[in-house]
Amino acid sequence: MISMAERSTAPSEADVLSAGVELIPEDCRTTATEALVARTMLIGEFALSHAPVTNRRLACVIKAADGRLYTGHNYEDDSEELVRFDHAETCALDSSPEQSGMGVETIFMACENEGEYKRISPCPDCFSRLEPLLLSNAELVLFEPHTLNRALVFSADEIHDAYESKPYSFIVGDTDEVVAAELRDKTILNDEDIQIVTALRRLGLNQGINFYLTGSGSGRGWISNAINNKLGRSYSDLDIIGVSSLSPELVERQIKELLTVQLGRVTEREVSSEAWVISGARKGNSFQNSYTVFESPARKIMDLVLAESLGEGMRRHDYYEKNFFHQLS
Repeated sequence: MISMAERSTAPSEADVLSAGVELIPEDCRTTATEALVARTMLIGEFALSHAPVTNRRLACVIKAADGRLYTGHNYEDDSEELVRFDHAETCALDSSPEQSGMGVETIFMACENEGEYKRISPCPDCFSRLEPLLLSNAELVLFEPHTLNRALVFSADEIHDAYESKPYSFIVGDTDEVVAAELRDKTILNDEDIQIVTALRRLGLNQGINFYLTGSGSGRGWISNAINNKLGRSYSDLDIIGVSSLSPELVERQIKELLTVQLGRVTEREVSSEAWVISGARKGNSFQNSYTVFESPARKIMDLVLAESLGEGMRRHDYYEKNFFHQLS
């Protein structure tokens, strides 16, 4: 437990900037000096992380309203029959002796070996513990994966918008034209992908397959949409979950035929079966879902997960509870 004000050897702002620390946006409340101090502490926490299940070494520094800093790292225990995940952000929070009265000013997070910003963010479960403690001017700072040379900074409003539950969404149009208009209103999909999703919905209704649109293209991509906005980019592909009693091979073949009609030449590749272990599960008890990627010569089109239930397909139950999806069929 350290106070930023107590660090007499903190580098100057010029030293920080020369070291390549870039804050996005520049006009955030967090200073580059604070970011460098936190980065140094995060790197130290990486060495304490234990991640035999996910191989992702995460660290967190929480700055309280009084300037004190609390650190934490993730710890995964698969030595017993039950798998236990301790997340970095809750470990940092638990290191505070007065959690109930602590105001959280800044949450710094980083990962030593993860390539995506979204996988560094607090999970929805952990955020539910942090949210009551956030000050009105609180910020979430996510360091760039691997390099830690820059960081995305999110305001309290942006954090709340990303994590808040959404109203349930069911695409209900009775014609393709109405469905397309509804998708334009509810999602950020481009016209080509709206045509694909409209045809996919029709397939689902005809074949009794429940299709769900999730991910950043849905506009309900959890922290992904906020990250993309900071980086000035849009979504990359469609994220689709299918729930059906039909064989995965049959559903995949029907989708490939649909995509071929829409786009011409389409290839598919199976991704090694996703094994999503959840904390508290018995060893070996994980979600085993069919995971297929569809691509055209121009781009990656779709990630398709076929599962026995939406909860399994969405990997985490809290995503399911927060309605981070649109039901298509």
